[in-house]
Amino acid sequence: MRDAKVAIRAALADDADALYEYSSMPQSQPFVAHIVHSAQEARDLVEKQRADEHAVRCVIEVGDRVVGDIGGRFCRPDSLDGVPQVWDFRLGYSVHPDLWGGGIASAAVGLFTPLLHERFAVRRIVAKVFEDNRASARVLEKQGFRHEGTEIAAVLGRDGTWLNDSTFAHLA
Repeated sequence: MRDAKVAIRAALADDADALYEYSSMPQSQPFVAHIVHSAQEARDLVEKQRADEHAVRCVIEVGDRVVGDIGGRFCRPDSLDGVPQVWDFRLGYSVHPDLWGGGIASAAVGLFTPLLHERFAVRRIVAKVFEDNRASARVLEKQGFRHEGTEIAAVLGRDGTWLNDSTFAHLA
């Protein structure tokens, strides 16, 4: 998929060096769930996700350069009676810090969201961002995600402080 700003394609093991470069940068680390400590760890993570039928990992490209990633997991919604025959999706994304504020994440989320709803019939897409990450919240809001609430002191940060976790969702 592509628009005038970015292209999105499936992540490959060969993308590991680029993924490692930006995800290991100190500016990125407060916002990413998984810090990789080497290109080999990044490669292993991509391969693990490619083998998982419920996981999706794509890279975001500007020109021929990998500048970010977007993906997540398909999951069944909670139910009080049986397993629903629809899917939800937990979304995550990351962009090289040198390109923050340039609309890269917004463009990627803008391409990825309709793909999930239309091609994969995803009912609900959920993204969580830490409350102090207003830039990421704005990305989601620009793409039609609605802020559903904030869990107070919900995630233990790497520095030992408790972080507030804001939930955003996009319904089909």
